[in-house]
Amino acid sequence: MNRIEAFEASVHGSQRAQNLLLRRYGIAPTEKNVTALSAYAARVRRTRWWGVAGVLIASGLGWLGPSADAAGWNLSLLLAGYLIGSGVAEFASPTLQHSGSMHAASLSPRAPASLLPSWARILPWLSLVPCLAAPVLLVGDHPVGVTRFKDSSGSVRTSAAWFPPSVLIGTAMFALAALLVWRVTLRALTARPLPLDRVEAARVDILTRALSARAVSGAAAALGLLLLGGLGFLSAEPLMSQVCTVVTDCHYVYAWHHKYSLFQDVGGLMVVAAVLLFWFSRLPRVNRALLRTTTLASS
Repeated sequence: MNRIEAFEASVHGSQRAQNLLLRRYGIAPTEKNVTALSAYAARVRRTRWWGVAGVLIASGLGWLGPSADAAGWNLSLLLAGYLIGSGVAEFASPTLQHSGSMHAASLSPRAPASLLPSWARILPWLSLVPCLAAPVLLVGDHPVGVTRFKDSSGSVRTSAAWFPPSVLIGTAMFALAALLVWRVTLRALTARPLPLDRVEAARVDILTRALSARAVSGAAAALGLLLLGGLGFLSAEPLMSQVCTVVTDCHYVYAWHHKYSLFQDVGGLMVVAAVLLFWFSRLPRVNRALLRTTTLASS
């Protein structure tokens, strides 16, 4: 397969792309195999779009709390819907039945490690677990509001702000939900029985499981990065908070006020990294050895 064909196979939407994808992993592009892959692609695409639409509708109705004007937050909503849709797609997946006296062995071992590369197993934990600690930022005394002083020497006006409680709690809730959906989806992918009577049909099924596991893991990790990036962008206003006791005595509340641009730059890099990670996780790159573990055996 040349480079052009490899690129086309990574965009597995058309019938040609699906044929290339099957051939890339040593699976004959027969009518049954292509039909199975097409049905998988249609199912996950439909449920993911419904997941995104559902989250946007819930956000518009205010069910997810007030929206935050921060880069990464709206993208987080999109990825949350994508993640939910991915999970629903696997639970709605039909169980394939064998029709003869032969059957194919299922995944061995039945663990996420059999479907995912190391980065896809680690990154969701690294990006989502820190988000669970977001409500800790509510601990302590943080001045909020506008201060005005006026005397014979002049007048002064300062403002102080802190992270909105709804954003911090929402960040933690999004991260917790993402972790649960991610783990439950991986469990569904590895635990679903695979009683098939054709080795190639089993390989197509395992290929689609690996693609789903990769996509849902990438979406979970990207969601965590977006949430962290959103907090980084929101940190500018709190870090620049000032208070005054008199007109001539004003000071910054937090010692890192001169680092606010650094936090915003890191937040921006996280948003970019999340977009790239999400795109990368959508590419169909699975372990070829996993497909060779499927063997034909008599029942």
